Amino acid sequence: MSEEKSHSYSFYSLGLLAVLFLCTAVFHGIGVFRNTAGCNIRSIQAGEFLAYCENERYSDYEHGAFHYNLEPGSVDAMRRADVLFLGNSRLQLGLDPVLLKESMSAAKLNYFVLGFGYSAQYRFALSLIMRYDLRPKVLVINADPFFDDVLSAPARALLEKDSIEEYVRYSYRKLAQQAKVQVCAKGGFLHESRVCAGDRLVLLRNRLDGSWRMRAQITDGEVIPSAGLESDAEPLFSLYADNVLRLRAVSGVEPSCMILLNVPSYSTSLGIAKWLAQETGLIPILPIVTGLKSFDRSHLTSDSSSIWTTAILSAIGPHMTRCVPK
Repeated sequence: MSEEKSHSYSFYSLGLLAVLFLCTAVFHGIGVFRNTAGCNIRSIQAGEFLAYCENERYSDYEHGAFHYNLEPGSVDAMRRADVLFLGNSRLQLGLDPVLLKESMSAAKLNYFVLGFGYSAQYRFALSLIMRYDLRPKVLVINADPFFDDVLSAPARALLEKDSIEEYVRYSYRKLAQQAKVQVCAKGGFLHESRVCAGDRLVLLRNRLDGSWRMRAQITDGEVIPSAGLESDAEPLFSLYADNVLRLRAVSGVEPSCMILLNVPSYSTSLGIAKWLAQETGLIPILPIVTGLKSFDRSHLTSDSSSIWTTAILSAIGPHMTRCVPK
């Protein structure tokens, strides 16, 4: 083969590789934006990530983000926390992030809100406490319910499979949200374009304190009955008590520093918290706050979240101070 033909083949090979690289980049670029289509994150703030978007290609990210330590600083913040808040989406949306931060800063307490969506129960939070050897001094728990053994779909995939496929899936979601943030956040070159628009449910999460923020605050809703319902979970109470003991053993937190709450909703039952407090020595903080509203019969509106957070922080403040020595 002549030297001239050899050079031609070399240039041809390089050109083919360049085309393949470009096609791969375009393919992945399209995939990234398909995965987050309709997820409007124009309002995302520094320190936040896209925890959830109502797009089946993206959906949950927060479970994998914390399980695989994909968000810088989050695990360190969990380890520094004097107080861990545990529960499901009711707790995450029930706590006003601004009021919580102000109150905890004034008390000079480090905290992390370690609740999750998909009707999360205690097993996933327990797995993170064990995985990262978290040693809080106070646990604040939304008890209605929390101590069931049921695993949500994302938690089951991570705790029972924990495969390379799950790691790749969550890593790709991280790439997808990072790419979208670059072009859609304030100052991004596509910020005002249709690519960045959408009205799907979006939950943003602070990587350093775990709090949620809805893209659009919802203030309208139905008034929640002030009296809690009778519990229909009595057959499971002994299981709940066993799981309280397991959480206590793993976390090292004394019962007198494990505080039980009930975020108000249409299905709120005070019975679980009261029974657990009586049988296990945990501290029930169950103020009756009237006039609270829910936008979906399960989660508090933003205004009601502020009212409830104020009442709760006032009630649990002395307990947190007692349990965290200065």
